[in-house]
Amino acid sequence: MSDYKLARNIYILDVHQGTPTFKVRYAGTEICKMLGFEPTGKFLEELKFLEDLNEIKSGYEKIVRERIPYVFLNPITFDEPKMSPFKKGQNFVMARLAFPLLDDDQRIGHIIGVMDFPPNDNFSLKRFFALPYSVIS
Repeated sequence: MSDYKLARNIYILDVHQGTPTFKVRYAGTEICKMLGFEPTGKFLEELKFLEDLNEIKSGYEKIVRERIPYVFLNPITFDEPKMSPFKKGQNFVMARLAFPLLDDDQRIGHIIGVMDFPPNDNFSLKRFFALPYSVIS
């Protein structure tokens, strides 16, 4: 998968019915490189987002509830122990296009998305169109 450029920016979440709710099944190499650590196998609650984790989770819950794709845009900061020291405390814009995936029983069992980290100074909503979107502040 690492030979395909798009695959490097793809992530897959397992959707669980209880709490914690979303577990990272797969995170592409570019995502891991940008974050500075490997999130695969961790629940969102374990990723130590410094911004409001409830807003991020509510975005994914919205995908599950409404069963449609969304673009999510939000600034992030991490306090992950494994994160490279030069990235600690930095702010990023995390742009995600996420789609629900139906299981055989027609329930949303996974969410697949593609993620990018556009620079704060070049960031614009005009880059995204034709889908519902949510700006998480």
